[in-house]
Amino acid sequence: MVKMMSHKYLVIVIFYLWVDSTICVEVACELSNDTSLKAVCECTARTVNCRNRGLREWPVGIPVNTRYLYMNDNNLRTIDDDTLLELRNLSIIEINNNSLTRLPTFPKSIGSVYAKHNLLTDISTAFNNLPILHTINIQNNNIIELSNTTFNGSPNIMTIEISYNHLHSIEAFTFASLQRSLNVSINFNPKLKELCENSFALTTRYSVTIVIAYNHNLVNLSSGAFKNLSTGSFIHLHRNGLRSIPSKAFQGGIISYIKLEDNQIRFIHKDAFVALDNIEELRLAYNNLTEIPILPANSKFRLLDLSWNYITSLEGCQLPSVRNMLMNKNNIQRVSKNVFANMSSLEMLMLVGNNITVIEEGAFSGTNLRFLFLYGNEIEKITNGMFKTKNTTLEYIYLFDNNLKQIETSSLSSLAENGTMYGNMDGFFSSNKTIVMVNNVIKY
Repeated sequence: MVKMMSHKYLVIVIFYLWVDSTICVEVACELSNDTSLKAVCECTARTVNCRNRGLREWPVGIPVNTRYLYMNDNNLRTIDDDTLLELRNLSIIEINNNSLTRLPTFPKSIGSVYAKHNLLTDISTAFNNLPILHTINIQNNNIIELSNTTFNGSPNIMTIEISYNHLHSIEAFTFASLQRSLNVSINFNPKLKELCENSFALTTRYSVTIVIAYNHNLVNLSSGAFKNLSTGSFIHLHRNGLRSIPSKAFQGGIISYIKLEDNQIRFIHKDAFVALDNIEELRLAYNNLTEIPILPANSKFRLLDLSWNYITSLEGCQLPSVRNMLMNKNNIQRVSKNVFANMSSLEMLMLVGNNITVIEEGAFSGTNLRFLFLYGNEIEKITNGMFKTKNTTLEYIYLFDNNLKQIETSSLSSLAENGTMYGNMDGFFSSNKTIVMVNNVIKY
């Protein structure tokens, strides 16, 4: 009986404590110099919402136990440096869409800072010594530099969004103190011209994703700009103004994915990718390359994309192990015998929209191709050994929009069972009829 009563009283005590804490919040919302905070903001539990209230000054009376504070869409120009320090439980603050030129000192409890669409220029110490901080979003400001002390003492940062700023530079070792899985976005910074050595030298043992895109004046990438990235890391460098990839730009790490599409790359140093034995996907489409770059011989690419360049030949290329290879819209004219001789892992090859007139017999004999895309070329004749593969694996051939005039009798005998060729033959059967060949039987 005594035990039952003690449980009953315990529940009552907890209830009154909860009521008391709620009342404390509401009472705190009444505190202000001229106008009650409650009249300006909404206070519920440990959340204070002052969104879109036309505030020009920081409101007085914010409860000291506030965890979630929303000050978006006001006209705030300054926040006194020590204003937030008394909010020792503050976890999330949103101060987007104001006119702030600097950030205040944040309490040690802060986990997320959202300060988009302000006038910030300097964040050199704003994010120092915040052990719980994990998310920073400061896009659409006027920030000009990231220094190697910007994130000192805040090792648990996981997300940094700094797009739409005016970054001039990223100092070496800026992100070296961060120890968690990391996502960094630095897009649309028109004054960023170079990534210097060790800009992204990391020490975290977790995977990272780095997106640096749409920076049209970013033309220089230094050797060693990316170092020590862990397994499963992704680098996106698309739609910048890069003109070349230097020796060992990516080194000392295990990078899975690099996207370099839509730059102005003409030259790739023979050692640019030498340290990337574990890379799985490399995208180099929409550049100005005239030859296939030298790639790590031990790599096992899931995808290699070299489409929309100016590559004229496959001869003499050191092609690595690739499962899916895209070389659409280049200027390739000939596919010679054994050019893919050592590519037994190749399953899909796309050579769409080149100027190919000849494919020599045995060109694919070293592969295990399943899908071959050849439409939009100048091929006139299909010969008996043209599509021979290592283990008779070829299932589909796409040959639309060529100049097919002759198909030899046994040309598809080396295809897989029920292997199919799709194409059209101008003037050979009837003008522009689509033909489908299954097991050497023509259907049209």
